[in-house]
Amino acid sequence: MLDRRNTIAGLMGTAIAAGAVRPVFAGAAAPVLAGRSNYRITTQQSCGDLLRASVVIDITEDLVCKPTNAQNGFNFQMNCYSNEARSAWQQYIVGLAGTDLHGKFQNFRSVGPNKPMKSMAKPQFPLLSLPNLTLPAGYRITIALADDASHNVTGVDFTVAKGGQTVAHKQVTLTDNGIDQANLAPIVAFELVLVGPAGGHTAVLKSGGGTFAYSAAGAMAAGADLPACIAHANGTAEQSNSTYGRVAANPGASFTQTFAVS
Repeated sequence: MLDRRNTIAGLMGTAIAAGAVRPVFAGAAAPVLAGRSNYRITTQQSCGDLLRASVVIDITEDLVCKPTNAQNGFNFQMNCYSNEARSAWQQYIVGLAGTDLHGKFQNFRSVGPNKPMKSMAKPQFPLLSLPNLTLPAGYRITIALADDASHNVTGVDFTVAKGGQTVAHKQVTLTDNGIDQANLAPIVAFELVLVGPAGGHTAVLKSGGGTFAYSAAGAMAAGADLPACIAHANGTAEQSNSTYGRVAANPGASFTQTFAVS
């Protein structure tokens, strides 16, 4: 799930080579909005802590994965960046592996800006089973982070709903699942992407579309750049043929972005 070879420029170059189109983006560099590269969401103040960050994923067109190998499926990854080395990179994921939908988190500790990070925990939690490699239209997935008084991320709620009814829910406390209290940390940026299963796999999506709804306790900004204060810059190794819509540079405390399959 972590690509130690990635740089921001490298990620953008890969997406351009795959045919992604740079959007016009006022006031900032334009990110490539495809596969493993989406807007980096931050506060409107440089290096401010993001509190109560959450994403709601609405499926409006059947999300269908083409069978390609033993690792069939896809992941919605909420990849979070911290200004603290103890949990420099935090991933919160809802994914489909075969026909099983699951939630997962993974925290990485940085031991140096140019050294590989160390994974501290990566527990996985079953949510529900589906008939095939399709997440049908009408499903809603919510990934909501919880914070403590020191702004550290302490937990995550995974919720799956269908037709307005909750069909799966898992509330996860990080310290109950392999993360020591001393290794909790805040986040200062995150990026939501639709990519392949863990292990550097690529999801080949036949169809699909919907929206990402973002929210946090304060006003947010969206752009290509990560804050200068992050403890470690990295990217995800997974890829897909997903694409993402444009949003305003300073969208506020909540906003919605479209996603589709190219």
